[in-house]
Amino acid sequence: LRSETKMHTLVIKVPSSTLLPLFALLVGGATGLARPTAPVTLKEAANGIRDGLQAALRSRHSRLSIELPPGTRLGVATEPPGSWWSSAAPEAKVRAGDAALADFVGKLFPSDIAVASVGADQASKASRGFSKKKKKRASSGGGAPPKGFGSPATKAAALWCPALGLASRADVVLVVGREDRAAREAVDAASAALGDDVAIVLLNSRRRGLSGFPSSLDDDDDDAVDDDDADHGFVAAFALSPPPKLGKEEASSHQAWEKLLAYRVFPHPWAIATPKTGFLASGAEDLWEGDGPPSEVDTRTALDQLSSTAKRRR
Repeated sequence: LRSETKMHTLVIKVPSSTLLPLFALLVGGATGLARPTAPVTLKEAANGIRDGLQAALRSRHSRLSIELPPGTRLGVATEPPGSWWSSAAPEAKVRAGDAALADFVGKLFPSDIAVASVGADQASKASRGFSKKKKKRASSGGGAPPKGFGSPATKAAALWCPALGLASRADVVLVVGREDRAAREAVDAASAALGDDVAIVLLNSRRRGLSGFPSSLDDDDDDAVDDDDADHGFVAAFALSPPPKLGKEEASSHQAWEKLLAYRVFPHPWAIATPKTGFLASGAEDLWEGDGPPSEVDTRTALDQLSSTAKRRR
């Protein structure tokens, strides 16, 4: 991928104050009309991210998300997709993957578009600290916070986006890494405050459990965000994830399940696919598609389709 950086970089030059008109005019990459195939290589994943992001921005969506399997590092040779989520990814590998994705997405924007990056853990810390200060002021009688150089009120006023702890204005804000509830609250507060003139892109936030379905991430965290309303207006520009895993009573399907991948490239539907096999085979075959992230029922449908296809080819 390193040798293809120029191909992925956008070249339009306009003032950042006209960001949303820019989004409607972005060029390069796919037109968004042709149905994409499932990304089964890092190059295809990178192209899908570029195309989905551009198509979503052209459609004037300014609240977007991009998801890759935990630990996937764009630009670094790795295992084929079928093994990306076969086991838990170490925390260090997850963080390296998040950082690589942020670096890649940041380079997709022209140099005169201000892009800021903030870690989800940083957003969580800022949110928790703000809540504690509010409770402290309330318990002390609700008086106004002290003013003057160095006071909390002065520091907050000096920040462009206090909710995320960002000092300088940005046209695009990348929120990197898995969100806990505090981070989600901070992001949603920033989203409401900044308005549509600023794009916010969630990178590997794991809202709605994306890429965390098969316990490739620890889903026992009390702060995990998995409620049905967790998207809060964020549109999936690109997602690559294992589909939901079936229950233990269907453990016999596990080997077949490992051959599946769920994906979405905006504006196309979500789909479950399986990489093609055989001599000189490439690409993937779709087994299911729908308007939202797949459920266990959809996984079962895809597995049934995979089984039927295998029987017809015998």
